[in-house]
Amino acid sequence: MRQWVISFPFQLRFLFANYPAVMSKVLSIVTRLISTHLIQKGSAEHSTARTGAVTFIQRFGLALNLNVHFHMLFLDGIYI
Repeated sequence: MRQWVISFPFQLRFLFANYPAVMSKVLSIVTRLISTHLIQKGSAEHSTARTGAVTFIQRFGLALNLNVHFHMLFLDGIYI
């Protein structure tokens, strides 16, 4: 397992807090980019290889300030 933590500039944090559909689209883009990176690193074709991931969306920081970021756990490897 590898953990990826993706944080964003303040302007995007406020956008994601007000429009969860936009945050969902960005999450799918980030997941696809990391999956593609792992597949290319494993020297496999994108049509046959699969990865696995779980994402936790954290909305607040330690001081309860608005801090939208993603905690992503990816399986370290690909499956064919």
